[in-house]
Amino acid sequence: PDNLQELHLIHAKCVWRATDDLCKALRQRNYLKKLSLVEAGLNDFSVANLTEVVRSQKSLVSLDISWNQLMPSQMAPLLEVLSKNRRLVNLNLSWNNIMEVRGDDAQIATDAYQQKILSLIGKTIKHNKSLQHLNLSGTGLSSAIIYELGSCLRRSRSVLCIHLSGNPGLTRDNLEYLNKRIKCRQNEDIERFTRITACVKSVLKEVGIS
Repeated sequence: PDNLQELHLIHAKCVWRATDDLCKALRQRNYLKKLSLVEAGLNDFSVANLTEVVRSQKSLVSLDISWNQLMPSQMAPLLEVLSKNRRLVNLNLSWNNIMEVRGDDAQIATDAYQQKILSLIGKTIKHNKSLQHLNLSGTGLSSAIIYELGSCLRRSRSVLCIHLSGNPGLTRDNLEYLNKRIKCRQNEDIERFTRITACVKSVLKEVGIS
């Protein structure tokens, strides 16, 4: 329906046919702003339809597909579309396999594939000026990719929070490095905001409000 703005299926454990039918329906014209399909039984068909929804939906600003345990082959086309999206504010891809892992640290991904994943995630971070919240927890990211995300975060002026827990490549060193690299506003903007705030406080104090 045209008036539907939010749809949240949280741990619904839907059968794949129901989820597929839902994703097909969402491809029709609508004004959906927030979509959550958490542990909703996404598969190849529903992900393909969801990818088209993300590609064509102009009003969507929040997407959560966490806990669907999707495989890298299923995630890659969606990541391709997300890398070109400039509207999403909140994006949660956690607990899906962007990269397949075996054990704690052993990666079974080629260097070429790692570079492709880094490029797609990097474009999402750098070029989507609306993105504020990104959850990549438990997606199998390697230490090299997590470290390289730092250069992407440095070029982002909108990302306020990025979640990376549960990844085999997360170490204390690259976590500290990322904390230094995340920079949602330039220093001069922060200084200007601080000066404006001080000025407002001074005016309020003069009129007896604070």
